[in-house]
Amino acid sequence: MEHISQGAEGIFGKGTKESQSWYRKMEAMLLEYDDGVFRVIRSVEYYLASYEYKESSRKLIASCLTFLQNNAHLMEYKRFRDNGWPIGSGPVEGACKNIVKQRLCRSGMRWSIPGGQTILTLRSIVKSNRWNDFWNACKKSPKLTKPA
Repeated sequence: MEHISQGAEGIFGKGTKESQSWYRKMEAMLLEYDDGVFRVIRSVEYYLASYEYKESSRKLIASCLTFLQNNAHLMEYKRFRDNGWPIGSGPVEGACKNIVKQRLCRSGMRWSIPGGQTILTLRSIVKSNRWNDFWNACKKSPKLTKPA
């Protein structure tokens, strides 16, 4: 949305009512239509081709368009929302804090890369309520059931 905001600024001017209105319309398109990103791309292309802009505005619009074109395959917001999946970075940032930082950065702790990865894998399993499934799979593993 930051790129679309910059595109709106380039097309309509910073802080204008038209800019805010177009931004909200593009945001709704991204969230409500399966082909939302392509609708936004068409709108940006239309404005870029139909009007003359100062160089600074043209750069903002072109940057917005390039970002959308390069990342369209990643922008399936409607599908994600329909499935109840997160579309923002909040869950990932929360996981970094809760899973990684709280466990690995305690006073006096030192970790090798393999040791730290093992702890993080186990912590992720516990925090996602998958411990029983994990443990049952471990018990069925031939490495754990056959004597050495």
